[in-house]
Amino acid sequence: NSSEISEEELQNYYDQHKNSFILNRPIIQGIFIKIPEKSRQISDLRKWINSPTQENIDKIEKHGLRIDMQYDYFVNQWIDWQNIIEQIPYRFGDADEFVKTHHNFEYTYNGSTYFLYISKYLLSGEVIPFEFSKQQIQEILINENRVNYDFKLINSLYNKALKENKIKVGLYDPMKK
Repeated sequence: NSSEISEEELQNYYDQHKNSFILNRPIIQGIFIKIPEKSRQISDLRKWINSPTQENIDKIEKHGLRIDMQYDYFVNQWIDWQNIIEQIPYRFGDADEFVKTHHNFEYTYNGSTYFLYISKYLLSGEVIPFEFSKQQIQEILINENRVNYDFKLINSLYNKALKENKIKVGLYDPMKK
């Protein structure tokens, strides 16, 4: 059960295996907006997203409620680069090079304008941050627990069968594949 794995266990596993958590593509923090190209708010949004102060973020959120806009604010959370590029019909080329050189990106296509503000990024080959790897670590620990449980169960059934003379030593080893 995933609720049985504590934050401390997750952190300990991460600390012990940190070098095995390596990004195979960039992750970013920032803001993504998709808005109809003809929107009257587009010049304001451009100004606000290119200077994302708290006041401007409040303006984006306030005006976004009144118009047809997709808005994703992830300045405090890492997002897989793939999740962003799947939403923008643009050929980004080298992902690492793009995130290093484009902190403010705007693209208009097929009636929509896309804005992407990148506040932080980590590149391919860098160590995955703990927060971003927690789900993966949890799955690893759950699987390890399941394997340990299965091993103990099979071993106890094997030992019970030996005691009850239902099997003979050496004819069957439950731990060999």
